[in-house]
Amino acid sequence: MLYVNSPISAIETLRAEGLDVVVGRPSGVPRIGLLNLMPEKVATEHDYCRMLAHSGRTLSLVLLRLPGQTYKTTPQEYVETHYEVLDFDGEAPDLDGLIVTGAPLEQLPFESVRYWAALCRLFDWSARHVQSTLCVCWAAQAAMYYSYGLPKIALAEKCFGIFEQEVLLPGHPLLNGLASSFPMPHSRHTAVDFSALPDRCLILAAGLDTGVGIVADETLRRVMVIGHLEYAPDTLDREYRRDLAKQLPIQLPQNYYHGDDPA
Repeated sequence: MLYVNSPISAIETLRAEGLDVVVGRPSGVPRIGLLNLMPEKVATEHDYCRMLAHSGRTLSLVLLRLPGQTYKTTPQEYVETHYEVLDFDGEAPDLDGLIVTGAPLEQLPFESVRYWAALCRLFDWSARHVQSTLCVCWAAQAAMYYSYGLPKIALAEKCFGIFEQEVLLPGHPLLNGLASSFPMPHSRHTAVDFSALPDRCLILAAGLDTGVGIVADETLRRVMVIGHLEYAPDTLDREYRRDLAKQLPIQLPQNYYHGDDPA
């Protein structure tokens, strides 16, 4: 069962899919914070709620936002209604885990992101107050840049599609139940230079076409997924058609459409 702190539309959608999702904040249940940095927050809520509801565990999800931020794509009123503000100077919220989503900001220098200072505070704060933090795609790149000084590298062409990832450390607790390889959606314009990755970090999975896919520090206090294991089956299609409509340079997502035909 998945509990969510506020009555968002994902609850009814997932209940219609047969998943056990309700509004609530029960005690004694592992509590996961979701810092949703994506512009289209409702779609991202659906992706992560669906993923957590399929986990087979009873979990409590709390939607979170950084202090002092304004929003355009998703109405400000919606975010203020459903998302709780992270107060780094007040009493730390009781979180067992934290997820920091990606954001379409790869082509900006990290320091040019308007909430970069707040995000850096979040990385420091979560290291002290949260048992484990999962950073996804751009957030993973941001965490590795801030924490380890690893720069991002612009790709000549967007890494876009579904790619096999090879398990490099079989038996690692994060990889329990996985086969020797597994598919992972990727959607990014940048990569990370892992040549200076500190020894305390472990590369858990990687792909020939994508490079490193999953990294974790030895304590598991920070886990970084470069791809998008949370994506719904139609997410890459929506991204492809969105970029076409905006007349942005975009190739077909690889290993995705049957016969490479998006019709």
